[in-house]
This record gives sequence, C-alpha cells and structure tokens, in this order.
Amino acid sequence: MAELVAKKIREQFGADCENVTFVCIPASSAEKNEIRYKVFAEEVARLTGCCNAYKAITIEGGRLAIHETKSSKTVQEVEVIKFDNGFFNGKKVLLFDDILTQGHSYARFACALEKLGAKVLGGYFLGRTILSYN
Repeated sequence: MAELVAKKIREQFGADCENVTFVCIPASSAEKNEIRYKVFAEEVARLTGCCNAYKAITIEGGRLAIHETKSSKTVQEVEVIKFDNGFFNGKKVLLFDDILTQGHSYARFACALEKLGAKVLGGYFLGRTILSYN
C-alpha cells in the first residue's frame, strides 16, 4: 500500500515532494497507531522524499470516540493526540487516513495543524465508509 500511496504523491507533486510533509491521522490508540502507520509512513517518505511527521505526533491520555458503521454506532475510549508544535510551523502537509467516513476527523486534524502554522494541501484515504440511514 505504501508503494501505491507513494506513486500517487509522486504523480501529484513531482519534484516538489521534498517540500511536502506526510502526516498520518493517528489511530485510536498509541498501539494501533504504531502498528498501522509507523513503518507505512517511513516507507512512503523513503519512496517519495517527503518529510515524515510520524514522530512529531504522539498519543497519550484518554477520550471517547464514536465509530459509525451502516448498522451501528459504538463509543470507545481513545487516546489524546499531542503535537510537536514547532515541527509543523511553515510546513506544507499532506494528510493520510485509512478510512474516510464523514470527514470530521480529517477536518478537526487539518484545523489543528493549521493552528500550528501548517498549510494543509489535502488528504489521501484508502477507502470511504458508505453510510445508509434507512
């Protein structure tokens, strides 16, 4: 998957890849985040020349998160995201998440990075949840 994502980034940004910072929107816990994104982000950065923001974001503490599927909503306790504030100032960032449902996580995360001085270029997603409320 890292190869496919890297290919799309190279197609979109070309030689400007080196000026892009690749940011994975964290998973719901530090453990899940490491399993899901640590090696993936390293590989995407290696293949594109992008800056890898994985180490500039840590997960700690706890909060509640709502996860939606077609048939249900579940509430889970998840961790709190902490940013290396100085790292993002002036960076052009490209966000990545595995699944896009309604875009709320993406929007909140993009806003948080913009408050730290980053310029959000957009987001890539592996899939989209299709919700049907009948």
